[in-house]
Amino acid sequence: MERLVEALVPWTMSRRLFATLATALILMALAPLLLGWRWALLPALAALALLAARFLGRALAQSRIGPPRCARCGYERPNFDPPPLCPECAANWRAHGGTTCEERVTSRADVVVGLIAIAAMAALLLARVR
Repeated sequence: MERLVEALVPWTMSRRLFATLATALILMALAPLLLGWRWALLPALAALALLAARFLGRALAQSRIGPPRCARCGYERPNFDPPPLCPECAANWRAHGGTTCEERVTSRADVVVGLIAIAAMAALLLARVR
């Protein structure tokens, strides 16, 4: 089973994301059989909401480690004997939380896929109303 998953999952996709996509597809495929055609839209909406939440959450929550910098203004701290205060905003670098190494990263592809899933949900709801 693990070899099958490794063959199906592209190297850029994590196993968790693959599990989310597989769950969404299974929900959409089994809905007409389990609930009947009249209620088949509800699991599809739930699956699209799951995909949108997963992709948008992943896009907005990513961070990576970078060079040390001021937590208040973002001034890059020198690696050699840094002064106790930031030269830009005078924040205390030696206080707790004065410097940070995290950088927020937003993946455009994840945002686009999340917005497409939200647009598909809206289209399904509008088609259901008419």
